[in-house]
Amino acid sequence: MTTRTRSTCLLAVLVTVAGVLAGCPAPDAGQQADDARLEVLRAEAGAADAQVTTAVAGWQESDRQAPVRGQVQATIEELDATDAIAEAREGAARAIVALRESDWTIYFVACVPPRSGEEVIDEDSALPTPIFDAWTFAAYGYKILDGVSYFARVNGVGTPPRNRAEVTLRLIAPYSGEAAADLFPDRPPATEVGASCVEQVAALDGLATLGTPTVVDEHGEEPGGTKADGHR
Repeated sequence: MTTRTRSTCLLAVLVTVAGVLAGCPAPDAGQQADDARLEVLRAEAGAADAQVTTAVAGWQESDRQAPVRGQVQATIEELDATDAIAEAREGAARAIVALRESDWTIYFVACVPPRSGEEVIDEDSALPTPIFDAWTFAAYGYKILDGVSYFARVNGVGTPPRNRAEVTLRLIAPYSGEAAADLFPDRPPATEVGASCVEQVAALDGLATLGTPTVVDEHGEEPGGTKADGHR
């Protein structure tokens, strides 16, 4: 059974003798809520000085499938750099500052070294996945507005072989049909300002993390299912 299939309503203009305009049905309350949450994500990306590249409101194809949560992907920085690792690290640090100034709680920060060919990747890990030939600088945060939790992930990637540095921002909102609008009822504590490996200037030395490793997924729970540890 279909829970709700999102569709775009095209306004049909019917020209009659009286010049009557016929509109389309108003969206249901759930769709309105998901559209409103998407606009919050867009505004938060703008507050972080990020350029939105993709934006999708939450939806669910069937009650037998997990819902897709509202998402915004945005680019903060993308540049050629002779010291790509330093540029990515500093860009991620600036993004953390911008989010904190916009009342986000940054509760987890990680510096992830390049992946080696011998590593076994844990797909259920809440940590950022290592990338070949690149350092990753990540931060997770949440913000509660009108009882709805919003999730932010900063991702800085420095790739020395390409002399390339980029910092992106991913924002996620729960789908309106989920049981809980607040995915952070436990309120993970904020990391200390300046204490993370991203914000410090110390030399990088393998994987370093600070805070609570909890990540919000792009999809909600499968019907009758549970999520892996550290996933919401």
